[in-house]
Amino acid sequence: MSIFRTAFVSLAGVACAGPALALGTFVAPSGDEVRLVASRNIVIRHADRVQIVSQVRYDGAPAELVWLLPIPNFNEPADDGVRVEAFGQGGFDELEERTRPVLRGTCDGEPNGMQASVIGPDFGPAPNMALPSRPFIVPDIIAGDLNDYLTTTLGLTVGESVQAAIDGMVDQNFMIYAVRFDADAVGVDRVDPIVSISYPLAAGQNPKIPLLPLASAVGAGGTADLRLFIFDKFRVQSNLRTSEVDAAQIAFTDAVGTNYDEAFAAALAPVQTQGFVVEFAGDVGAIDDATLAQAVTASGATTLTRLRTAMTEPALRNNVTTTLREAGAQAPVSNTRDVAGFQCGGPVTPDMGTPPPADMGVTPDMGGATADGGPSADGGAGGAGGDDGGGGGGGGCDAFGGQATGTLALFGLLGLTLTLRRRRT
Repeated sequence: MSIFRTAFVSLAGVACAGPALALGTFVAPSGDEVRLVASRNIVIRHADRVQIVSQVRYDGAPAELVWLLPIPNFNEPADDGVRVEAFGQGGFDELEERTRPVLRGTCDGEPNGMQASVIGPDFGPAPNMALPSRPFIVPDIIAGDLNDYLTTTLGLTVGESVQAAIDGMVDQNFMIYAVRFDADAVGVDRVDPIVSISYPLAAGQNPKIPLLPLASAVGAGGTADLRLFIFDKFRVQSNLRTSEVDAAQIAFTDAVGTNYDEAFAAALAPVQTQGFVVEFAGDVGAIDDATLAQAVTASGATTLTRLRTAMTEPALRNNVTTTLREAGAQAPVSNTRDVAGFQCGGPVTPDMGTPPPADMGVTPDMGGATADGGPSADGGAGGAGGDDGGGGGGGGCDAFGGQATGTLALFGLLGLTLTLRRRRT
């Protein structure tokens, strides 16, 4: 049995779909839809192309899994310059370590020795290898070749939500990249796969992220923990509302824990999670991972931006895509914040001011793209839709709870884990 078996499926229409990032949904051998836990993505903008590296962590440990990924439409992928390359996990881990929020406790403006880092989900293992691919042209897809491959060849069942995700991407003229991986063949309980794809992207074109497939991946009531590490010549934002977490709303809740998750949720609450939070923006600096360093050096990128969101399933369905573009504000954003310490004489947990939950039942008809909502300055109310992404409104108001660990240098305590909605097992 081969470790990885892949099929490259081209949903190629008359017109090109435009640049889209490789985020998708899953199909398991039993036909059950495997739920997405977290996704992290590196976007490296070159002068005339873009490289997107995606890694996903999913719920459970199915022996085999098919990952359906939308990518830009190219009628002849190999001839048109689409490349699938090997990429290890080291670059992701380095970026997480470098850009994760670090909170330093203060009392009356003076450091009190408390420090905590916001830690996301663990990823891995991820075999470092390029994946083989096979292209299919649009007439074959219209004839049902993708479904035949999934159902007849692989013996899978394509559920309604997965089919809706496929149809939604076809409507947007996106190709689909179907990756099949086998944890048993690798000899591990699970695999958190990494796919690196680069393709031509003309100067002035903005990369897009398809969000709709993630709605199927997270399922009803779920949220998408989505992190983007973007290398470009400038700070980047989404066309959806892009804001920062208000440091005044962050505080240590005990000697080692903070309420960062609540403050993060509060930043997304005004738009019912239909937006992004910038957690770092600054110089690229030195990169230790050889593969990542080589790619970034070749690109000429000078700025690294970390964007993060926790969109609910309704919010994902309401926004077919989102566009990454130059930010209106170019000031650097430090990932290190001075926040209220514990037992400084003030309130331990400030009032977050989070509005009550919005109606979760709004799921607009996704049959067509909406008009462009216009530019969205950092922290402002951004539009969505048309060529720049999905429409605003109607999403859920619940943001995912990350995990925070911390150390108290003054007392030499070990780090403990704090989570708003779930604890790491």
